[in-house]
Amino acid sequence: MQPSLVRVPSRPKVSSLSSLEYHRRIEGLIKSSDSSPQSILQDVAPVNPMPPIAKLAHGLDRVLFNPGVHWLQDPRTSYYNFTSWLQSVPSVNEFAFDRIIPFITSSRDDDLRQIARREGCLFTGSTSSLTGMLSQIYLLMSQHKSFDVTPLSQHFHNQRKAFTAGQRMPISVILRYKDGVYATDSDKSVFGADVQSSNILATMGTMLEKFLTHPEEQFRRLLLADSPVVEEERKKEPYRYSKHGKFVMRSQLDCQDDRLPGTGIFDIKTRATAPIRHHLSEHEVHTEYQIEHTHGPERSFEKEYFDLIRSAFLKYNFQARIGNMDGVLVAFHNTLRIFGFQYIPLEDMDQRLFGSQKAGDRVFEKCLKLLDVISEEIITCFPEQSVKCLWETTESCDLLRVYVEPVESNGSSKPIAQLDINLINYINGQALHGRDAVSATEDECMDCHILI
Repeated sequence: MQPSLVRVPSRPKVSSLSSLEYHRRIEGLIKSSDSSPQSILQDVAPVNPMPPIAKLAHGLDRVLFNPGVHWLQDPRTSYYNFTSWLQSVPSVNEFAFDRIIPFITSSRDDDLRQIARREGCLFTGSTSSLTGMLSQIYLLMSQHKSFDVTPLSQHFHNQRKAFTAGQRMPISVILRYKDGVYATDSDKSVFGADVQSSNILATMGTMLEKFLTHPEEQFRRLLLADSPVVEEERKKEPYRYSKHGKFVMRSQLDCQDDRLPGTGIFDIKTRATAPIRHHLSEHEVHTEYQIEHTHGPERSFEKEYFDLIRSAFLKYNFQARIGNMDGVLVAFHNTLRIFGFQYIPLEDMDQRLFGSQKAGDRVFEKCLKLLDVISEEIITCFPEQSVKCLWETTESCDLLRVYVEPVESNGSSKPIAQLDINLINYINGQALHGRDAVSATEDECMDCHILI
């Protein structure tokens, strides 16, 4: 059900945070629904048949069915739990990226646009471009809600249980207009040269996905020093297409095991150690840092898991839900060596972030509905034009501000529109602080009042 929004033809008000006057105001209530988790997103048929989804190689499927961390090489006995060939990470300079299909942005995906027109939708987006906006909406909704570290040792119970600055930083997207459809692309240009360093880990992640799903002989065909292009490697990646409201969403499907619950699909994530992530521009200097312990405050899988909660679980959670996935398989490395693996089901991420799987479903549905409302308001600023949008939730998390400007402008300077978005959460009709509303019990109804 679409949220009911009421335009309020009141006198323009002066923002308390700005000397500019508001010239438009809308508000409405997004009601709780009885939708099942499976019906939050509706599957839509692809334009063309999808290729098969990859399977794990090297016996890594054992990780899926045994909770906890799996060392690649046991530190006490030096015994290899998996093939020793996996331990050394290939150099990205040796990988033939031209032998695989590169990532296709939403605006360059003709199939995605065709599906949107067929389904009568106004927006398209991939998980990479959507999760940033959904995360900003969640920050506004949850208002500094802390996360749960119950399974971790006492050291981490005493740490600040809040998202990292990187998780909270503003995000920029471009809504590219064509043929009546707005395609959502991530916009990294606003953050400057530092993004080039982060791309090193993204590039390595693409390579390591193939590394973990291809037997050794098949993977070697993707190295520059080996055989020429193998045509079958250029096939399209498998996707899930789904819709909610005015959005058609695309999720790349990394891997599948039919023995897992539901679709059996899961994401593959490659996670560099903390010093690498914190010093991307000089990551080569920090490759001596190794994971040496299962538990402990430093050089441990437990430390890396704690950092995952703070900086990545929210993104992983939204991505898994958009793809109707069971969870994520994480490979921990320092760009030279893989240390181990851990499978994290979606319900575990829900428990850490929201308190329960039911709360996770509720948050996801509300964030999608709010994304619909905000996106439709964004495009009224400069109708039928491509626009660049910067989303920023204030540090106090009581206001989400979106700056909108046209990608192209005839004048010497581009006009900029500013949207200020406030949210009030209600549980069973009672207004509550975001942290309490998000983690409300399963049988309580959550409504959101939005004011733009």
